[in-house]
Amino acid sequence: MMKNNSWKIAGGCILSSLCILCFSFDAIAQWDSSTPRYLTRSKLWATYRSTGLQGGQGQASSSSNDQACLGYPGSSIRAGEFTAYWNAAIINQSSGGGGAGAQSPNAARNENSHGEGTYILALADNTKFISYSGPRTISPDVVKMLYDAGAGPEADLGIDDAKSTYWPGAPFPPDPPDSPIEIHNYQYHQYIGRDDDAEEIMIVKWTTGMGITATKKAKSWSYQKYDDFIIVENVFEYTGDSNGDGVLDSTDVFGTDLPVLTGVYFSFANMLTSSLQGETWGEDPVMSWSDWRNNSPPAQDDIYKYSDSPGYQALLPEDTQDYIGKKMSYNFDGDDPDNDYNDTGEPYVEKYVQRNTGNEQQGQSETQLLSYAFIGMAPLDCDPTDGFANDNNSYVAPETMDQPSRCKWWPMYRMDDKPLEPNLQSFTEDEIYDLLTLDDPANDNPAVHPDPPSPDALRLVGLNTHFQVYGPYTMQPGDKVKIVIAYLGGSGADYLANQGVYDPKLAPENAWARSLNPGKMKEYEYGERSLFHNLSLAQELYDMEYDVPDPPPDVLIQDVIPNPKGHLQVFWSDEALEAEDPDYAGEEAKDVAGFRVYKLLVGGASDKADPNEPRSDDKLTGNWHNGPYAFMDEIRKGQAKSDLGLIVYNKERHQYVFTDVTTRAGAFLYFYSVRTFDTGHNDWKGTGKTVPSLESGLSAPEQKMLIGKEAYQLSSKASDQMEQTIRVVPNPYKKDGVHEYTQTNAIKFFNVPQKCTISIYSVSGELVARTHHDEASPLGEWDQQTVKFAGDIAPGIYFWVVESEIDGSYSYISAATGDTLPPVQVNSKGKTQKGTLLIIR
Repeated sequence: MMKNNSWKIAGGCILSSLCILCFSFDAIAQWDSSTPRYLTRSKLWATYRSTGLQGGQGQASSSSNDQACLGYPGSSIRAGEFTAYWNAAIINQSSGGGGAGAQSPNAARNENSHGEGTYILALADNTKFISYSGPRTISPDVVKMLYDAGAGPEADLGIDDAKSTYWPGAPFPPDPPDSPIEIHNYQYHQYIGRDDDAEEIMIVKWTTGMGITATKKAKSWSYQKYDDFIIVENVFEYTGDSNGDGVLDSTDVFGTDLPVLTGVYFSFANMLTSSLQGETWGEDPVMSWSDWRNNSPPAQDDIYKYSDSPGYQALLPEDTQDYIGKKMSYNFDGDDPDNDYNDTGEPYVEKYVQRNTGNEQQGQSETQLLSYAFIGMAPLDCDPTDGFANDNNSYVAPETMDQPSRCKWWPMYRMDDKPLEPNLQSFTEDEIYDLLTLDDPANDNPAVHPDPPSPDALRLVGLNTHFQVYGPYTMQPGDKVKIVIAYLGGSGADYLANQGVYDPKLAPENAWARSLNPGKMKEYEYGERSLFHNLSLAQELYDMEYDVPDPPPDVLIQDVIPNPKGHLQVFWSDEALEAEDPDYAGEEAKDVAGFRVYKLLVGGASDKADPNEPRSDDKLTGNWHNGPYAFMDEIRKGQAKSDLGLIVYNKERHQYVFTDVTTRAGAFLYFYSVRTFDTGHNDWKGTGKTVPSLESGLSAPEQKMLIGKEAYQLSSKASDQMEQTIRVVPNPYKKDGVHEYTQTNAIKFFNVPQKCTISIYSVSGELVARTHHDEASPLGEWDQQTVKFAGDIAPGIYFWVVESEIDGSYSYISAATGDTLPPVQVNSKGKTQKGTLLIIR
């Protein structure tokens, strides 16, 4: 009998098993070209495809960066679908591609994986069959299928928000038809649609040459208690459908009758790698983004652990016994032996920063931890004897309940090299089956690396592809197997926030990893505690069948515009006040008690300063929309004005406005998040459980500004008549991450007329640059290009002159309401203002 992967290729051709020897790698394994979609509701982001592959499919090319590879905390993705979700400006901010407020790519790439995959292995008549989706490639027998959510338990979930692919009444098949099913069970100003399931659900379905059909349902929440993980429900059914048409094949790989499958295993493969965030900072040796993407030696300092391996020891030894039995496979950053300082956790060290490569300081503090994540995966449920959450189907049990039955690992080398882990490029089907199911001391249940790890050990096994193998099972036709796993992130900042070390009003659950010398390493080690704590929360959520007290809904920020003083104002509606909590009835259900406004802290925490203290506003934002956010003010339902007086309610317009009096023109970018909070309850659903006041989430894109706003004064008759003093920022200009706009040469002129000419002269009076400003904004900009376009202007002292060209009828916007005011006649043509500026290289 021929084996599925030896002959099942596109078109259904049957080739002799001998021909397999002549196949190129592309013929026996393939890239997944199906349309990816992105799970972004929690703090942990991931990409899914219809073949079951997750993440960046192990590619060394830059196109892999278009995917969310267990990003933690999640940040924007440079792929078209995600950009269509939000705004093209996100590309500029995440990739350093230019435009206002462009951020360095190093401040945005928080990937922690090269990809995740699923292996299916089985025996029939003593013949071994394998099929896999990822993490590098997919086997040629994999056929993607459409999951019909309208006929499943998700039938009443979802909303039509121009982002999801399923909601009640949605067309089937979806568009594009080769993409996963994406369900958004949330919306602005309303409680979750059905609260016994996730806020966001991604569903993929595929089948295999052996007739085992797989369905993967990935679920995430933005609830602040449950936003550090993704729960994945995996169901495998012996359908006998190998071509994906949804029915039993008339003739299949086994013949006319489906045999009993024995020795069936399901393995989850993970190419976990610690965060790229810090990889490009070090100067000796030169480390770059491609080092991480390609698994080059400078990036080979990660450490992999399995909590149930022989000799396992936690980073903090007193935690060891608490972690044994959790079946957690996880990865974290180690010390690069080629650096002459301890770069564990990727701290920012000014001495070693590469210059002129986008690595200049962007608000980071000396020894600030830049690599946020510990990243891991662990099982939540594989025992059908006591049922699965919200699932009444019958499932087959494994032969032993001690699962996973195997935990395997192989060293991960350069992405372009021949893989060492089980893969059709390197092994036969028989070999792959044996590698994953038989005992092999070299690759089974690894003990921890030497502690502290030696440079040689790190070089050999610095990065690993690890497999958790579940089974064996025996499957009759129609049988199903279910395995529920969780992918999790963790950080020292998250742990310290849970311990109350940081001021709660800093909203530090989304804080960037920070350190205070001399305790840097201790804070980093706390990331392991965070990881296992988040596993306990994932287990808690699953055991409660996904039904937990619901936080109040998200708030849509309607606009952010400056007032005449240049202070930014944030506008939102009062619609959420009428939201009804599905856990209660009557007036108690309308429990939204008010709104809180948070602002992104500017810069990082100094190692000599209180970590709760923000830097002054003349410093750059450290990590754009990721956080940490500082509490600014709150207004309670029924108040016309907040206690601090920064939030005002306009009853006629059903609108709130927050005025940030700390902003000023020229202080770079500002990011805000408006969140609801509820009243809390004395009794949750008749259980007698008291529920404290809850607040809406802070991790999802819907819950904060992804695009920073500059503070500037609106165009006004005063600025157009040149009655206001023109300010130049930064002055002096210096490319040091403090006296510059990040990743740009921009020098900005505030309070200029809407139409004017900006001229730059040398101290000898020679015209060296000129730019014309003609737009409805009092903010002019010069990129330091000379009139001769000979490159950036030389350092030195320069004189600037702004000359108005205003003459005509102009309309202005009311900062109080955002409405356009009636036009007025203005004439200041020929008026000028002058000053000096200093450029330092």
